[in-house]
Amino acid sequence: DMQFLNEVEAEADAVGARVRKACQEMPDPEPLSMFDDVYTSPTRPLAAEREQFAAYLDSFVETEAGR
Repeated sequence: DMQFLNEVEAEADAVGARVRKACQEMPDPEPLSMFDDVYTSPTRPLAAEREQFAAYLDSFVETEAGR
């Protein structure tokens, strides 16, 4: 009946709100962690991509002279 469907919808809305809030409150992961657990064992191409991305991230680090 409609009452049951309305209760299910209200509960679904509440669960969705809790999940969204929990996701928003999660800490940001370390950027390089996206390369973890991609394959069961590391591959050379993945290691190279990780190194390139690490170098890219390092390019944003300010140095004492660059301030």
